[in-house]
Amino acid sequence: MLKQIQRLPADYEPSVSRIDLEFLDDSLVNIGKFSFFMSGGSVLGIYNLEIYPDFRGQGYGNMMVLEMVEMLKKYFWDFQVYLYVFMDNHKAIKTYTNGGFAIVEDPDKSQFLYRMEMKQ
Repeated sequence: MLKQIQRLPADYEPSVSRIDLEFLDDSLVNIGKFSFFMSGGSVLGIYNLEIYPDFRGQGYGNMMVLEMVEMLKKYFWDFQVYLYVFMDNHKAIKTYTNGGFAIVEDPDKSQFLYRMEMKQ
């Protein structure tokens, strides 16, 4: 179980264009990370979401996405939040779907990627 996540400060104002956050386990070991950026107006993109290799397959991905979604809804509740995932990364697609994301059509992107958006 994730005991602690690096969190945004209570007085955070969504004016920073890029934020990098790390996830810690019960022993405060860094198990993964994600970054997000503001891509104009009220649109926020997630990238570099990763569980480090030694911690994969232990359920951390699901917990991390749920924590991430909770934090994003708190600070960016009125933003359109999206990410891209490779079409053949079925584990990630399932994790993101369970965390509240849905695949949306995006004909302008590569045939190898799905765009997923966080449900409001």
